[in-house]
Amino acid sequence: MLELRNVHIGYQKPLFNTGEISLDKGQLISLFGKNGSGKSTFFSTLLGFQKSISGEIFFDHLPVQYDKRKEINSLFSYVNTEFKGLNFMTVFEYISLGRSRFTPLLGRLSEKDLKIIHEKVELLKIKHLLNKLTSNISDGERQLCSIAKALVQQAPIILLDEPTSFLDYYNKKLIMNLLKTLSLEENLLIIQANHDVHLCFDYSETIIWIDTNNRKLILENLINVENKQLLIESIFDFKR
Repeated sequence: MLELRNVHIGYQKPLFNTGEISLDKGQLISLFGKNGSGKSTFFSTLLGFQKSISGEIFFDHLPVQYDKRKEINSLFSYVNTEFKGLNFMTVFEYISLGRSRFTPLLGRLSEKDLKIIHEKVELLKIKHLLNKLTSNISDGERQLCSIAKALVQQAPIILLDEPTSFLDYYNKKLIMNLLKTLSLEENLLIIQANHDVHLCFDYSETIIWIDTNNRKLILENLINVENKQLLIESIFDFKR
């Protein structure tokens, strides 16, 4: 369980306060907010790249040690909007980077590392891509490779920034189906920032959104929401 205890997200001035929020594993949670509301800053804070102004973050009832990079990497993996593979790198080499925290200085993969990599590759059905250069695969395939890299890191929490950007409708559905399945079958807490609200509502029972007017993070269980269109208007501050 990830617990946010009145964490003020921002720089010199807070963008918003998380309040008291608990997020269990085994869920695909969608994060929404207007452009500039602080979604990326929120992820940066969870990942330890940006200090919170105040408040505490706990995982399984223990405070997250943000002064220990190794601990952060053991708790969180991150999939960026932009693909970070190098043109001369094969898909296998790229996915293997997810095992870097487990490998010695020279980066030699153990039998255990290889087993985990191949398990996740089989799970995502991308074995046929392993020997291809990352520059020679499609955007949808790159997103699958990035998710595989996150999975082999074996962190209980995966953060994804706009995972369906630049994808056609088929691949959007493919990625969302995959994330939902992974959250349940691998017992992961997956939090994905996304602007495609209607798509995400089909896959997330729980959402969090940034209320820029009141500067707070709001947790919503969609099962209890009768008027989803009204909720969308609130999230993006539509004026009637």
